[in-house]
Amino acid sequence: MRGDDAASSPPPPPPTLHTAQLWSVRVHRPAPGSERQKYPPCHPFPRHAPPPSPRPLLTGTVFIAMSSGVDSTVTAHLLLQSGHPPSNLIPFHITSWSPPQHPPSPVARRVAYNKPLPAHLSTTVPPQPCTDADLLRVQHLCTKLSLPPPLHLRLERDYWHAVFTPMLDAYAAGATPNPDVRCNRHVKFGAALFSRLEALAGGARWWVATGHYARVAHTRTGEAHLLRSPAAGGKDQSYFLSTVPQAALQRVLFPLGAARLSKPEVRATAEAAGLLQAVGEESFGLCFVPSAGTGGGGGGGSFREFLEDYLEPNPGEIVVAETGEVVGRHSGLWSATVGEKAGLQLPQGEERWAGRWYVVGKDVGKNRILVGRGEDGRIWNAGVEVAAGEWWWVAGEGEVARAVEKGGWVGAQVGAEGEGEQIWAAYRHGPPTRVKTFRVNGDGSVRIEFVERQRAVVAGQAAAVWVGERCVGGGVIGGVI
Repeated sequence: MRGDDAASSPPPPPPTLHTAQLWSVRVHRPAPGSERQKYPPCHPFPRHAPPPSPRPLLTGTVFIAMSSGVDSTVTAHLLLQSGHPPSNLIPFHITSWSPPQHPPSPVARRVAYNKPLPAHLSTTVPPQPCTDADLLRVQHLCTKLSLPPPLHLRLERDYWHAVFTPMLDAYAAGATPNPDVRCNRHVKFGAALFSRLEALAGGARWWVATGHYARVAHTRTGEAHLLRSPAAGGKDQSYFLSTVPQAALQRVLFPLGAARLSKPEVRATAEAAGLLQAVGEESFGLCFVPSAGTGGGGGGGSFREFLEDYLEPNPGEIVVAETGEVVGRHSGLWSATVGEKAGLQLPQGEERWAGRWYVVGKDVGKNRILVGRGEDGRIWNAGVEVAAGEWWWVAGEGEVARAVEKGGWVGAQVGAEGEGEQIWAAYRHGPPTRVKTFRVNGDGSVRIEFVERQRAVVAGQAAAVWVGERCVGGGVIGGVI
């Protein structure tokens, strides 16, 4: 799964390399017939190694997450420019999804760790040209940067159980999940990966560098705070990192954010270093949605066609929210998203059907999709609620205790020294909105009220909260206000 972007012009093909040249480390490789786990076991983060210093030591080991894109490539370049010996920089490449294992039809046969495979295939995994191409390109980049050959970490099983299966369950229940946020918490910054890197470090001090646009600041007590990317008008990915565990953040480096680079500046840096033509193609959408022949990944019909291969049909009615009148049928609650056009063929000649109709809600109990005409008030929400156990704090235990003791924060009346700092929240990727109140209940659940109503906030989306520029936590929206 690739988290950074790359050059828009097609790069030259990488040199032909033999798989034996790549140092491959398999992590939690599944066995055929393994049973599905709805929620993966919780792996504790390694604690026996010396705690990392806020700044990486030149004598320590820095593992670099490489995706063949321009962001991770410039990340490695910046570390080299800062004086780190190439021998202490260990690149690694994660494979979390194998494209050829997509089922070709709605009739899927679930085999290894419950992953669907075409019925005509045996348990032998077919060739994976897309995955191999990415890996070979990373190898080519590492050679160009004079870095050691990359580690290859196979995390398909972790991704399947911790990200993909919960996403399917959420869609089947009518929610709209964000798999990218969950992937960062459980896979890219997950305990299984960090335990493997801990073992590879051999007791030495170590850190992990990625190409995300964000910053980490450390307090005197060693806590790590997640901050927005400071580049003016630039890219910020702290929303996608809002649930990353504190134990992981203490070892994470974000060189792009630390250098205050915007996306255009990253591309200019790659071009000046002679690296731009070597990086891979720019990636969009979700890693597991095929783009060839389907109009692109992640959105529109192609994504729903993809879901049809994994979710059983659950047909129901489409009804007018105000009257309950049936105006159509759907194949499953996952087939529509609140806020989008309803796509109904209604007689525009009649006044009561004239105008644009939108999806305004879902009645999960009755398996109904609700529609309304125009910008129905149901689309606009005053806030969200996150249930206990679905909210994760970025900050350490001290700040969590203070927040719970206060019962939350109100408006801009919060700050370490009592000064006012605006509270912000986001429920999807994009500019955050101002928060009126952020309340923490005794059971650990939270309630976020916006200053201005927001359009099409739905259950399952990821919510994140910032105090000033500092992200304090995030969670899965359980209900809207």
